Amino acid sequence: MKNREELFQLLQSKDWENLSSLLYDNYSILKSDPIVQFAINLYEKEFFSETYNLEPSERLISFKSPGVLIESGRIPFSGEFVATFIDEKLKLLKQTKCKTLFNFASSHQHRPIAKDILAELKESKPEIIADGIREKVSISANSIGTGKPKITSLFKSPQEQNFFEGVRLAFPTFHPYPNVALNSVIDFDSIKGGLNSHEREYFFKALIDCVVFDANQKYQPICFIELDSSFHNSEKAIKNDKMKNAIFNAANAKLIRIRAHDRKETTTDKFRQLVTEIIRNPV
Repeated sequence: MKNREELFQLLQSKDWENLSSLLYDNYSILKSDPIVQFAINLYEKEFFSETYNLEPSERLISFKSPGVLIESGRIPFSGEFVATFIDEKLKLLKQTKCKTLFNFASSHQHRPIAKDILAELKESKPEIIADGIREKVSISANSIGTGKPKITSLFKSPQEQNFFEGVRLAFPTFHPYPNVALNSVIDFDSIKGGLNSHEREYFFKALIDCVVFDANQKYQPICFIELDSSFHNSEKAIKNDKMKNAIFNAANAKLIRIRAHDRKETTTDKFRQLVTEIIRNPV
């Protein structure tokens, strides 16, 4: 080997990248040259200890060159070195939240740590698995901590849920949606001239309890329904209801209001019957 002096210089300086390149270029004489074999043994002995104290992102970069050597199959590294390399790289990919974690773990499922990582990703971050599988789609998600998520139900009372389920059953071939933003289904520009300043401001804050859409007509809304309750007795609620009525009047669209005065009328089936009757006999 003509580059023995260079080989020892690279070993002495711990220049793993250029050392890897030199070994790669001289792979044909690895088995016949004891000096090169000595270099490989020293490489295995010192690589992990010499890179251990680097920052995770910097250490991951240092794993690139030996990774190429291992994947090429040209360098006769020991099985122990290769196994340790795979495990350490998996830890670094996870620590640095690298997008290639899933693919690398999938390629080395024979390693227990890779199996654990894949199981964890499947349980907590399925979007990373999907992102790794689909080459032409980018998928990401925010990071979450431990503990229960601070989320809440879509419905604030059993009556609201029963009402929505009743509407859903009354429109089996359509698509009801709860709590729809008013500005999503009414054209503001076409009606703003007929609204006062308070109504225009309220327009962008208001929700409709339930809107029924026709999926076959590009999700055109076909029915607007409000569930009124005792909460609508407050001065503020009465004011808001009047503004919402004014908005629907300006839009030339019908807003149906339902209010049950008896608890027996608040079951899912009772709401279904009531909505069905309204459909057959429009108010």
